[in-house]
Amino acid sequence: MVGVNTTQFAIREIGLYEPVLATAMEDSKVWTDRPLVIVVGNCGKTDQAVDEAKTAVRLGYHTGLPSLSALKGASTEEIIDHCRRVSEEVPLIGFYLQPAVGGMSLNAGFCERFAAIANVVAIKVAPVNRYRTLAVVRGVVAAGAEERVTLYTGNDDHIVLDLVTPFTILRDGKPVTAR
Repeated sequence: MVGVNTTQFAIREIGLYEPVLATAMEDSKVWTDRPLVIVVGNCGKTDQAVDEAKTAVRLGYHTGLPSLSALKGASTEEIIDHCRRVSEEVPLIGFYLQPAVGGMSLNAGFCERFAAIANVVAIKVAPVNRYRTLAVVRGVVAAGAEERVTLYTGNDDHIVLDLVTPFTILRDGKPVTAR
């Protein structure tokens, strides 16, 4: 992933976003012969995030990971609209970051609406909280997206169990299993 970790946010402020992305893309092409999925961070308010997505796609990136930090205090509708607009430019990987390090609390209703966006392909679940992790799984299942949206774990306190535990959630009175 390029342009998402804390040390990479400042590249935007000094005009290095595109040069860093271009260099990382060039490096990825010589790093291995295996096919790679190259992920880019999309930050800022909607116009900035959309522009960043367009730049990334032009450079060959495959998916975007939106940072929602610029939207703190926004309504669920505003955040979903933001994600939908960015997803029109690049497939998205959602990132549920724990609130203690800058993320925000997201409920199952938000997760359902996010997973229902057609161009969402994955969610990295890293709230480091079992109940919030379950909210993501409930939302994905409620959206009927468990076959389309891949769930990744970033829960440092529970990685192995996240990887091996099936989550069974009821949808319309019938059990649906997601992993």
